[in-house]
Amino acid sequence: MAENITEYSSSNPTSGSKLDVRHSDDSANRTIFWWHIATLVIAGIILIWFGRNQWFSRDEWDPIANRSVFGEGVHGLLAPRNEHWSTFGILIYRAHLALFGLRTYLPLMFVFVGVHLIAAHLLWRVMRRAGADAVIATALAAVFALVGTIGADMLYAWNVTFSGSLACGFGALLVIPSHSGWSRRYFSVWLLLLAALVFSGVGVVVMAVAVLFAGWSLGWRDGVRVASIPAFVYLVWLFLWGSEGVDRGIKSDAVKHIPETIWNSMTNVFDLITGWSGIGAVLVVLLLWFVIKDLRIPTRPKMLAVSCAAGAPLFFVSTSFRRYGALGFLGLPDDAWIQMPRYSYVAFALLLPLVALAITQNFSRSRSQVAVLLGIVGLVLIHQVVVLNKAEAETARFDQEIREHVVAVATLLRADAPRATNRPLAYCCAYLDVHTIKKLDQNGDLPDIVPSQHAIDAARTHLQVTVTAESDEPSGSPAVMSAVSEVAIKDIDGQCSEVLTGSVYPVIRLSTVGRSKIIIRSSVGGEIALWLVSAQDTATAVVPLTTFAPGGTALAATIPKDDPATLKIAASGNLLVRLPLNARIEFCHAVIG
Repeated sequence: MAENITEYSSSNPTSGSKLDVRHSDDSANRTIFWWHIATLVIAGIILIWFGRNQWFSRDEWDPIANRSVFGEGVHGLLAPRNEHWSTFGILIYRAHLALFGLRTYLPLMFVFVGVHLIAAHLLWRVMRRAGADAVIATALAAVFALVGTIGADMLYAWNVTFSGSLACGFGALLVIPSHSGWSRRYFSVWLLLLAALVFSGVGVVVMAVAVLFAGWSLGWRDGVRVASIPAFVYLVWLFLWGSEGVDRGIKSDAVKHIPETIWNSMTNVFDLITGWSGIGAVLVVLLLWFVIKDLRIPTRPKMLAVSCAAGAPLFFVSTSFRRYGALGFLGLPDDAWIQMPRYSYVAFALLLPLVALAITQNFSRSRSQVAVLLGIVGLVLIHQVVVLNKAEAETARFDQEIREHVVAVATLLRADAPRATNRPLAYCCAYLDVHTIKKLDQNGDLPDIVPSQHAIDAARTHLQVTVTAESDEPSGSPAVMSAVSEVAIKDIDGQCSEVLTGSVYPVIRLSTVGRSKIIIRSSVGGEIALWLVSAQDTATAVVPLTTFAPGGTALAATIPKDDPATLKIAASGNLLVRLPLNARIEFCHAVIG
């Protein structure tokens, strides 16, 4: 039940008029509480609806392919996942695999959405505890509950690790004692903070928030008491397991850019959530002014709100130590990681208690104020649904094509098809090797669908073709080369052929009988895309060889400039190859047909 945070003073506290006011206020807050529950239910239905067609991707393949509960996996339950202690997330996925296999994704969405909504409700209670008006807390909790502007990340169940840490952290803040000294409540605080740590690295941030709040509002000894057990356990994990396969160095460039990181990341949170570019800078400045203007005499509620908000820049700074420049391989700026929506999800949750308290200071529940508040929240929610709908359309199509592709690879392996690689799904599911796919197939864990011919061709391409930037000796049957578009081919010595490519869409066909190993040397380094069809398919039409086509239909590879690369084809077929533009490329062990 919503708690009454308004205090009334009177020389006669039992006077009828004051009792009537308090009763009226309590009744209104109870009504608002049930409106809050209704918004959570509606948000949950919307999220489940948009997530109904999702399937497994990205980090989710690690707990599926590499982990096990009883020691049979590549890594144990306590080994870090991208530096996070994610044991609870791994256990959720292993339980799902045992119960449902990969036949459905929906149970995972229910778990994720459920944990997320628990975090939203506990956040509502933290906002109320921090002094926020019930109307404002309910409106802002509704925005967080849907938070569709983080797009595909709200349809990606592995983010249960972040929402789990937030839920446990908010729970710990709510049970911290209100008086200094020992209390049995600390057992609950420790348990919740330990759970937050075992969900993800976000647990470190929420533990810091809890320590700051306890130390500030109760005294430094109470802050130390809050940190003691969780920090000790986390350090033990870090020493024994947390450094497994992880470079613990701090990026020096990240340290130099801390002020810039804080400003850009904090402003981006509000720009992203609202969809209004530039609003973030205004809101951050206003929040800073609100914090500073009477910080010398803070109340306990404001201490709670400010402590939560302090967790947001702490989260971004600590994350930058490991992520700064991490997306450089994609040609993106060093601080591009700031734009990743899942980080804004965490920071937005931590900032909301302060936002709610700041609005409450100038809020009287007048009809005009309520109308303006609901109007702004309504616009934000509409924007969130639009973004979420777009994200669902993009990710669901890609996920379903990955699903069909995985089944197609299993179909080929079941028929003992020849292969050139042990990781035929590297473009989407790097952890899925041939052994794991066969095991999933044998256990009946894969979806019961019949893959299309397009999916079979995609699977054949990724299973039976590889390109490596290394020199090797040609072997097998020579490939027969023919032009498809925008190329000129000439023979060199009867064993090698030279291809001159045009400037639009240069494509050749390599027809092979059995295995073949071809050496490629190009005057221009760059990307090639390959598509293998069966030997019986003699059609000359060129399929779209986009590097990142939906479902990974084309195999993308990079060939170096002037240095040799080796193309391996494991089975008979017709291989379409899109080549770099305006290049002279030599193919050895390929003759003109």
